[in-house]
Amino acid sequence: MTILGSLNNGLLGDNTILVIKSTMDGLVSIALTGTYGFGVGFSVLPIVIYQGGLSLLSGTLAQIIPNPESDPNVLLVTEVGGIMILGLGFNLLETTWKTIKIRIASFIPSLLLGPIVARVAVLLTGQ
Repeated sequence: MTILGSLNNGLLGDNTILVIKSTMDGLVSIALTGTYGFGVGFSVLPIVIYQGGLSLLSGTLAQIIPNPESDPNVLLVTEVGGIMILGLGFNLLETTWKTIKIRIASFIPSLLLGPIVARVAVLLTGQ
């Protein structure tokens, strides 16, 4: 959510993913403060540097990075990432059979291979 939210914020000016993530982070930090103390509040510093840096970097590179709403390569990577998050959720909920775990790491090569295969398909069909 950090990467996609920062890219959406920098490229499109849409900060809804970052607002959702910050709400989730805030609720978790409230729960963790009871266990670990008020030092949990200092965890906001690396998050601000990381997310803010990604947002500023994507904002400055907006002319080089393709539009994420229409570029098929970005859409493919986003879709594969969504499938990976769905599989991770199934693993956390343990809704699949007891002996079968969805191997999320097996999807990592598809983040790179998806756009390559799509480009080759476009070249072969001549569109």
